[in-house]
Amino acid sequence: MSKIAISVVVDLFADEGTTVRPKRVGELLRDSFDICFITRSSSDLEEIDGIPVQMVRPARTRLWNLKLFRTLSGNDYDYIYCSSDWFGFLTYYFLRRFYHYKIIFEAHTIISEEFKERKANPLKVFF
Repeated sequence: MSKIAISVVVDLFADEGTTVRPKRVGELLRDSFDICFITRSSSDLEEIDGIPVQMVRPARTRLWNLKLFRTLSGNDYDYIYCSSDWFGFLTYYFLRRFYHYKIIFEAHTIISEEFKERKANPLKVFF
């Protein structure tokens, strides 16, 4: 069974817009894959809805990228799913040559009327 880590830079135990999507993705995938969450938190809980959580402490740490090294070592993830985790994505991207996993980056935004009225930025970055 493939092992997937869902990385969320905000505290996954807080209910906010950024945490809803990764929780739902985890619920959908947990029957077919070995799922675990990676998040910044100061909580004592070790799982969410039966899915284990690896925490980078404390919740407000500014060393998120450096502390991800320790989280990745000893774990053989096949996929890393970054849910709006821009900082973690950079770390996962550079470490993928050593750990041989695939990265899925998911970023979302709300398309509002104000967004539609603004002109598109001609400078776009594609990976």
